[in-house]
Amino acid sequence: MFCYIIFLLIINLLIIFKAGDIMYSYKTSGVCSKEINFDILDNKITNVSFVGGCNGNLQGLSSLLEGLEVEDAIKRLEGISCGGKNTSCPDQFVKALQEMVVKNN
Repeated sequence: MFCYIIFLLIINLLIIFKAGDIMYSYKTSGVCSKEINFDILDNKITNVSFVGGCNGNLQGLSSLLEGLEVEDAIKRLEGISCGGKNTSCPDQFVKALQEMVVKNN
């Protein structure tokens, strides 16, 4: 039984961390959402999830971002503000993407 549990854990880890697929996590600033998690696979955005914030809107944003090229997302979302703030959850996602690009170059 123990070996079976270890086997299942290894399989789950392999599914989560597919080759070339890295989960990024970004702590936001100045918005309701506290954190953004996402993957980039072949320069395409996948598995976007926001922690906190406006649940319905952020689920919609996550769905719209799925499969989008990194550069396209940056062009579309950069500079969006929210409620009189200088930033927004979409703008914070751009900052996360830009940070990820800098770290990987």
